[in-house]
Amino acid sequence: MQHWLNIIHNSIEKLKSEQQYRQLKRYKRKDFISNDYLGIAHEGAIEEFMVEPLMNSLSLGSTGSRLLTGNSKVHEQAEDYFTQYFNCANTLIANSGYDANLAVLSTLPQRNDIILYDEKVHASIKEGMRLSFAKRYSVKHNDWNDLENKIKKYRQIYPKSVIFYVFETVYSMDGDIPNLKELAQIARKYELVLIADEVHAFGVFGEQGEGLLQSQQLHQEVAVRIFGFGKAAGTYGAVIAVQDTIIKEYLLNMARAVIYTTALSPFQVETMRTSADLIRYNPQWKEDLHENIQLFQQFLPDLNIQTPIIPIVIGNNEKLIELFTKIQQAGFDVGMIRSPTVPKGQERLRIIVHSYNSETDIRDLSEILKS
Repeated sequence: MQHWLNIIHNSIEKLKSEQQYRQLKRYKRKDFISNDYLGIAHEGAIEEFMVEPLMNSLSLGSTGSRLLTGNSKVHEQAEDYFTQYFNCANTLIANSGYDANLAVLSTLPQRNDIILYDEKVHASIKEGMRLSFAKRYSVKHNDWNDLENKIKKYRQIYPKSVIFYVFETVYSMDGDIPNLKELAQIARKYELVLIADEVHAFGVFGEQGEGLLQSQQLHQEVAVRIFGFGKAAGTYGAVIAVQDTIIKEYLLNMARAVIYTTALSPFQVETMRTSADLIRYNPQWKEDLHENIQLFQQFLPDLNIQTPIIPIVIGNNEKLIELFTKIQQAGFDVGMIRSPTVPKGQERLRIIVHSYNSETDIRDLSEILKS
């Protein structure tokens, strides 16, 4: 075993020498780093609503997978609620956004199918695709010409294959939004099966925070939408929204990430539903968030800021660390994103805007970023 431990030790030392070493820490400064866009976790908005379910002995443990002892009336009622909220045929609760992507991408595409995916999709999507038996090919970021060219190429090579396209409605590192209407037109033209991760759009876009596809009335064009509850919803878990109930049935029967894991507890499922209610019926939080996004755009006019995610690409590790340290010393917490999370040369600061950030803090952070 010592030989193996030496190999690991050398790998860690290499990370340290390249200034890529990661370790756990606590963030104590002004928050421009968390994904709690609406302040639901920051303000403790859920807790007061969960006292009664806890006092009524809503179980903190599910005791098994959904197919064994982990199913409950609470799970079923919550899925009915989310089916109505996301205006789809049915929904399936997953333990996290990562688990949801693993379940969907490792299961739905079959051995002879083709998965095309935006090159900047999340690691959980890539991991799910890797576990499937389908062939997979990347598409240039938000490039519909490249997508069409690849559809034509692989349909000619594999004429009987189903072709999937996997994308995000808000990209986690760049904070940009694809042209969803153009994508829907391409999907109709070539009979693509669309799978969308809406984790960074949920709670942020839509009249009731339902995400971008539904707000643009394009949700019926997408076979599967995935909504993670670890961002604007301020908790954890995920919802897989499907446009045909048979997709849920297939996942329940075939998805290892669903079958072979302990289900979320009834208490946590009720927490998810409560969080969705808070998003739906407190529109002021979303309005405050978008006002702060506009403030950043006002203070940083050279950037095109569309979402709460603001990338400041530096592309040089030494300069990145220097600016990051300066920001921390000024009392702000921001993200420092390096390879392999982003490609080499694309190292960046990742600024996250929240509904609760003050105008003074936004102005002061912007001044540092411009210096």
